[in-house]
Amino acid sequence: MQLLKLKDVCSVNSGISPPKDKKIFENGTIPFYKTLDVGRVKAGDISDSELKVSQEFADSKRVFEPGTILFPKSGASTLLNHRVMIQKKGLVASTLAAIVPIKDLCLSKYLYYYLLTIDTKDFIPESFYPGMKISEISEIPIPVPSLQEQEKIVERLDLLNKKIKIKRNITAKKIFNLELMINSYINKFFQHSNVIKNTELGNVIETLTDYHANGSYKILKENVELKDKKDYAWMVRSTDFENNFRNKKKYITKPAYDFLSKSKIIGGELLMSKIGNAGKIYLMPKIDTPASLAMNLFLIRFNESILLNEYVYFFLSSHFGSHQIESRLKGATTQTITKDSVRSITIPLIPIKEQIKIIDKIKSFQINIDFLNKNYVKKDKKLQNLQFSLLERVFNFDQIGKSA
Repeated sequence: MQLLKLKDVCSVNSGISPPKDKKIFENGTIPFYKTLDVGRVKAGDISDSELKVSQEFADSKRVFEPGTILFPKSGASTLLNHRVMIQKKGLVASTLAAIVPIKDLCLSKYLYYYLLTIDTKDFIPESFYPGMKISEISEIPIPVPSLQEQEKIVERLDLLNKKIKIKRNITAKKIFNLELMINSYINKFFQHSNVIKNTELGNVIETLTDYHANGSYKILKENVELKDKKDYAWMVRSTDFENNFRNKKKYITKPAYDFLSKSKIIGGELLMSKIGNAGKIYLMPKIDTPASLAMNLFLIRFNESILLNEYVYFFLSSHFGSHQIESRLKGATTQTITKDSVRSITIPLIPIKEQIKIIDKIKSFQINIDFLNKNYVKKDKKLQNLQFSLLERVFNFDQIGKSA
């Protein structure tokens, strides 16, 4: 088995910026894959996209064929390690890397499985705006056995993936049914509750801030440095929530924490992604340590004599709230949401007692969902460990690390 670089066995490409002419997307049939589409799949096959372009436009651009591997290379999404394989040919956005294996050297499925083992963070420098250049991606090392051996590896991993998928589907169906019950409850509640009025969030927000409220990029860079080792304060990122806080946290010193006075976190607030996975809502858990808001998030606090943070979180997580959020997103390739858009979202203003009632009811559903998720994670982890052990027999990770 040879230890080569991606550029030796693949064509490493970037996509294009989305066309400004909206007519190109009218009645389009050719997928235009964006970071958002990859984020919805996370890992696996991709065959559909939010935007589709006309055949005429596609004919004038490079169309990537099935078997091409996509992953984010620009912005915070780069750190999420999402990997997908195209099943329906289409165009690719400039924020994505498109990896096309050379047929006689590397199988698409083998490449896909290998890239799942790569943690992008190991190959990019610490930065306020994470990303990878095509030239950097091209240098990622990859062990390349014979095509026959690649086929055997893929076959074994496919069998494992089939087992994982079946178990995931069973659990997902149970969770989906519980979530339907939650939405059904919310629907009935708002139809029959004592609604005082609908009000815009801007009327009841006490705090709406972000990392950049503390100063310009230059000033922030001079005063704030993210650290891997535990320090005075935890720097809260969206990836912490996406990984259920099991990922490696980032920290800052006390002087940096004091400097970021406009974005301190005390616990219980709402956080919202403002770019990439824009509009995604998180409820900050209670904490007993100093914490500060990282980039690409809004921190939102409400006047809790009028609106409870948890009530707003559950409303915005329902289809009533999420529909409003989605309608306010901007950007074709990398979507964003502004502070003014957040303020304009409307919410039923109901008595505090009724807010507590809906919070308690939803929490009772979520106890069951959490139980299912915990069992799923345990079982899934065992299967993933088995999958990784198969990969480990083939890939010499120590050697890869030294070569990187």
